[in-house]
Amino acid sequence: MRPVRIIATASFVVAALAVTGCTSRTADQTAAPASSAPSSVTTTQPTTAATTRTTAGTARTTTTTLVTPANTSCALSPTRGPAGARVTLSCRGFASSEQVEVTFGATVLASAKASASGQATAAFAVPSGFAGSTIPGRKDTFQVKGRQSGKTASATFTVASPTKASCALSPTTGLAGDRVTLSCRGFAPSEPVAVTFAAEVLATAKATPGGQVAASFAVPSGFAGSHYPGRKDTFQAKGRQSGTVASATFTVTG
Repeated sequence: MRPVRIIATASFVVAALAVTGCTSRTADQTAAPASSAPSSVTTTQPTTAATTRTTAGTARTTTTTLVTPANTSCALSPTRGPAGARVTLSCRGFASSEQVEVTFGATVLASAKASASGQATAAFAVPSGFAGSTIPGRKDTFQVKGRQSGKTASATFTVASPTKASCALSPTTGLAGDRVTLSCRGFAPSEPVAVTFAAEVLATAKATPGGQVAASFAVPSGFAGSHYPGRKDTFQAKGRQSGTVASATFTVTG
């Protein structure tokens, strides 16, 4: 009876080994495909910029990078003032080195070339036809457009109620031929101002950024008072761009 038991035990061991070997081979067959699978790389949203990278032991992958173009924008300085005032428009976000035009309605006020980084600056005078010049306090816009890219931007400006211009003369009395000084305020910033007597231009001067101007000249011999002592007559100052007018009186004595 004992040999029968030994044979049965041996058969059981052989069977167990056979089962273990099958299980081991099955595990090897399962692992092999996993080790040969290529690694994956998550890509960002597709864009115009792409970069290809190869990593040792992995498949070749492509990673794309999202590039968002800069928005165009403009800033105006100053943002408020009288018609005829000089302003500067500073913009960014345009195509590199393209021509940029500044317009009001259908009128081209200025043009400039953008820098390599897309920035552009233009200086110009606020036109007399600007909305605020007839409706003080109303805002209107200057339009900016790139010729090549077609990109646009705008900036607002408000024409303030014009300050009433005035002039003071020093001295206010004297003889024909005397030198006098006319000091005025209320003109457009930096505009030329002409001082006249009748149709004769006696002097010209450039207003300050604050609209002030001063001019010295000789009282002409044809001034009314040179023939009628004691009679008052006027010198007139007029802004060439704004059309603003002011005057001062002078009396020739003796």
